[in-house]
Amino acid sequence: MVEEKDELTSAFKTMMKQSGRIARRNPIFKKDIKDFGGSIKLQWKIGKLYGYQIFEEDNYSFKIGAQIENPDLFVRIHNRELAIHFLNGENMGFSYAPRRDYKGRFKVDYI
Repeated sequence: MVEEKDELTSAFKTMMKQSGRIARRNPIFKKDIKDFGGSIKLQWKIGKLYGYQIFEEDNYSFKIGAQIENPDLFVRIHNRELAIHFLNGENMGFSYAPRRDYKGRFKVDYI
Protein backbone atom coordinates (compact mmCIF):
# COMPACT_ATOMS: atom_id res chain seq x y z
CA MET A 1 0.00 0.00 0.00
CA VAL A 2 2.85 2.40 0.83
CA GLU A 3 4.43 1.69 -2.57
CA GLU A 4 1.13 2.52 -4.32
CA LYS A 5 0.86 5.81 -2.43
CA ASP A 6 4.48 6.66 -3.28
CA GLU A 7 3.84 6.02 -6.99
CA LEU A 8 0.83 8.34 -6.99
CA THR A 9 2.60 11.03 -4.95
CA SER A 10 5.66 10.83 -7.20
CA ALA A 11 3.57 11.18 -10.40
CA PHE A 12 1.63 14.05 -8.80
CA LYS A 13 4.81 15.90 -7.79
CA THR A 14 6.41 15.38 -11.21
CA MET A 15 3.33 16.73 -12.99
CA MET A 16 3.23 19.79 -10.73
CA LYS A 17 6.91 20.58 -11.33
CA GLN A 18 6.52 20.16 -15.09
CA SER A 19 3.43 22.40 -15.11
CA GLY A 20 5.44 25.21 -13.57
CA ARG A 21 8.27 24.89 -16.10
CA ILE A 22 5.81 24.87 -19.00
CA ALA A 23 3.82 27.82 -17.63
CA ARG A 24 6.93 30.00 -17.28
CA ARG A 25 7.94 29.48 -20.93
CA ASN A 26 4.69 29.06 -22.83
CA PRO A 27 3.54 32.23 -24.69
CA ILE A 28 -0.05 30.93 -24.94
CA PHE A 29 -0.15 30.45 -21.17
CA LYS A 30 1.20 33.97 -20.62
CA LYS A 31 -1.59 35.41 -22.76
CA ASP A 32 -4.26 33.22 -21.16
CA ILE A 33 -3.25 34.04 -17.58
CA LYS A 34 -3.81 37.73 -18.32
CA ASP A 35 -7.32 36.86 -19.52
CA PHE A 36 -7.95 35.23 -16.12
CA GLY A 37 -6.99 38.36 -14.20
CA GLY A 38 -3.41 37.33 -13.60
CA SER A 39 -3.88 34.19 -11.51
CA ILE A 40 -5.55 30.79 -11.38
CA LYS A 41 -5.83 28.68 -8.22
CA LEU A 42 -6.26 24.98 -8.97
CA GLN A 43 -7.21 22.45 -6.26
CA TRP A 44 -6.65 18.73 -6.83
CA LYS A 45 -8.08 15.74 -4.98
CA ILE A 46 -6.89 12.36 -6.17
CA GLY A 47 -8.41 9.68 -3.99
CA LYS A 48 -7.53 10.97 -0.53
CA LEU A 49 -4.49 12.95 -1.73
CA TYR A 50 -4.88 16.72 -1.94
CA GLY A 51 -2.69 19.26 -3.64
CA TYR A 52 -2.93 22.66 -5.21
CA GLN A 53 -1.28 24.84 -7.81
CA ILE A 54 -1.26 28.61 -8.08
CA PHE A 55 -0.46 30.00 -11.51
CA GLU A 56 0.34 33.71 -11.67
CA GLU A 57 1.82 35.92 -14.38
CA ASP A 58 5.26 35.96 -12.78
CA ASN A 59 5.04 33.18 -10.21
CA TYR A 60 4.11 29.53 -9.86
CA SER A 61 3.70 27.56 -6.66
CA PHE A 62 2.31 24.21 -5.62
CA LYS A 63 1.88 22.10 -2.55
CA ILE A 64 1.01 18.43 -2.09
CA GLY A 65 -1.00 17.37 0.94
CA ALA A 66 -2.76 20.70 1.31
CA GLN A 67 -5.91 22.53 0.31
CA ILE A 68 -6.32 26.11 -0.85
CA GLU A 69 -9.19 28.43 -0.02
CA ASN A 70 -11.55 29.47 -2.82
CA PRO A 71 -9.96 27.65 -5.77
CA ASP A 72 -10.90 28.78 -9.26
CA LEU A 73 -10.95 25.18 -10.46
CA PHE A 74 -11.28 21.89 -8.57
CA VAL A 75 -10.14 18.66 -10.21
CA ARG A 76 -11.16 15.40 -8.54
CA ILE A 77 -10.08 11.97 -9.76
CA HIS A 78 -11.50 8.97 -7.91
CA ASN A 79 -9.72 6.15 -9.75
CA ARG A 80 -6.08 5.76 -8.67
CA GLU A 81 -4.90 3.93 -11.80
CA LEU A 82 -6.61 6.46 -14.06
CA ALA A 83 -4.99 9.27 -12.06
CA ILE A 84 -1.49 7.81 -12.51
CA HIS A 85 -2.01 7.53 -16.28
CA PHE A 86 -3.33 11.10 -16.39
CA LEU A 87 -0.52 12.54 -14.26
CA ASN A 88 2.07 10.77 -16.43
CA GLY A 89 0.57 12.41 -19.54
CA GLU A 90 -0.58 9.15 -21.10
CA ASN A 91 -3.37 9.05 -23.68
CA MET A 92 -6.34 7.58 -21.89
CA GLY A 93 -8.85 7.53 -24.74
CA PHE A 94 -11.95 8.86 -23.04
CA SER A 95 -14.32 11.74 -23.58
CA TYR A 96 -15.83 14.33 -21.27
CA ALA A 97 -19.47 14.98 -20.47
CA PRO A 98 -20.57 18.22 -18.80
CA ARG A 99 -23.32 18.03 -16.18
CA ARG A 100 -24.46 19.62 -12.95
CA ASP A 101 -24.24 17.99 -9.54
CA TYR A 102 -27.05 17.86 -6.98
CA LYS A 103 -26.25 21.41 -5.81
CA GLY A 104 -26.40 22.81 -9.34
CA ARG A 105 -22.63 23.18 -9.70
CA PHE A 106 -21.09 22.51 -13.10
CA LYS A 107 -19.05 19.29 -13.34
CA VAL A 108 -17.16 17.51 -16.09
CA ASP A 109 -17.24 13.71 -15.92
CA TYR A 110 -15.34 11.27 -18.04
CA ILE A 111 -17.03 8.50 -19.99
